[in-house]
Amino acid sequence: MAATNDPSFTRRTVLASAGAGAGAAALGGTPARAQTGQSKTFVLVHGAWHGGWCWRRVADLLEKQGHKVFTPTLTGVGERSHPS
Repeated sequence: MAATNDPSFTRRTVLASAGAGAGAAALGGTPARAQTGQSKTFVLVHGAWHGGWCWRRVADLLEKQGHKVFTPTLTGVGERSHPS
């Protein structure tokens, strides 16, 4: 992934980019195509030592565009480390 070696490639610049597909494009993926009038549902899953909270800014951007976003915290991490 050549984009990660670029010193100007930071989480802040990706989040500041216009549109939800900008992050995918910056990471070498395919940006989402805008479909007017159609909302989508996103489930954003965190990595190790994180929780659903880490997606708050991304979720806010997607929700502003009319999409439904779920950011669950997986069992076994944080406050869910010992479920009953």
